[in-house]
Parts: sequence; C-alpha cells; structure tokens
Amino acid sequence: NRLENFLFMLRQYRVRHAFEFRHPDWIVPEVTALLKEEGHAFCMADWPEFINELPATADFVYIRRHGHGGRYDSCYSARELRKDAGRIKGYLKQGLDVYMYFNNDAFGYAPKNAVELKELLGRK
Repeated sequence: NRLENFLFMLRQYRVRHAFEFRHPDWIVPEVTALLKEEGHAFCMADWPEFINELPATADFVYIRRHGHGGRYDSCYSARELRKDAGRIKGYLKQGLDVYMYFNNDAFGYAPKNAVELKELLGRK
C-alpha cells in the first residue's frame, strides 16, 4: 500500500513526522497501527467535518487548531483552552512531548490563544 511504502521511505530521515489526515476514512485501526509501528504521530486537528481526538502513536503529540469551522478566523474561548490544557497535561504525564499550533490567524487570534494556553499550563 502507498502509505506503508511512504512511511518506509521516511525511515532515512531522523526527524519527527506528523500526519494531518483530512478525511475520516484515514482514521482506521490499520493506519493507527502503521503510524505507531513507525513512530509517527497523528496530527490532532479540529476540522469541521470531524474533530479528531486521536490516540498517541509516537513519543510526541501534535495538535493543530484551525479556528471554529476550519475558517482560521475565530478565537478559542477560555473553556476550550482549559480543555486543551488538561489534555496536554495528560500527555506530558505520559512522558510525551507536545506541540500545539494555532492556525486561527486571520484576525491575530493565534498568538493571543497561544499566550493564554501557556499561562494555563504555567509556562513562561
């Protein structure tokens, strides 16, 4: 299968890889097992078609926030950020590195939300 061949080719690169699948057909046990076997992560994104709270398949977690409805133009609420902070703390307790990217930058909300999340996590 093409994904398996592609993941095999990535072995030569000593960097971390995360895959942002944008269709629910990719979120199946076979793909999860392949990513886990190769040490690659799912990108946990908030697409309007499906919110993917996926299993950790690597030694790190990668989360992307695109804004409500995937429009890149909305600000996340304190409640939503607290939920994300709780999830991140859980991953950190498991010994996983966590990367979170805010892509809701149409009106400058991404840096605002990043600062708020850092404060919730007690980070400077």
